[in-house]
Amino acid sequence: MEFIMAERKAPHSLKDQPADQIRNEQRGGIDSSVDPNREGGIEKEEPYASFVEGRAPSAPMLTHVSPLRPSGVYGCSKVWGEALARHYADEHTLSVICLRIGAVKKEDRPTAPRDFSVWCSQRDIALMIGACLDAPPDLRFDVFYVTSRNRRGYRDLEHARKVLGWKPVDSADTAR
Repeated sequence: MEFIMAERKAPHSLKDQPADQIRNEQRGGIDSSVDPNREGGIEKEEPYASFVEGRAPSAPMLTHVSPLRPSGVYGCSKVWGEALARHYADEHTLSVICLRIGAVKKEDRPTAPRDFSVWCSQRDIALMIGACLDAPPDLRFDVFYVTSRNRRGYRDLEHARKVLGWKPVDSADTAR
């Protein structure tokens, strides 16, 4: 496996960027060649569905233990980051908390239809960061979803309440 160190650039949206740029930036500037099939001309069908745009009433809630289903290289880079965090927590006895943050907007309100399921107010993300900083010292590793308490939400917030005592106070349904 080949590793190439690259200079870390300023953060910006990567969702529509080329795979090489996502790998370089999301993985802290380390690029590994993990897709030899692409270079060899072998095509594979994508095994996972695209990211869910909303939650049907019968759809299961996503929890911190739900199987990961990345919808492309960007999503894979997020999974890789959590795996790396787990490694550091285990190997270096660090306390690492991973946050799967919903849509935090500069307008501090939903601005698109999808936001009604994933929106997170600036106040709620600030409260979650505070809860992480005040986490019990014996919490070595965990993953939490962070959104406001949205009626159409499909991400579990109960785990964060149980472990950290965090409860979102805002809702996309009442934000204006």
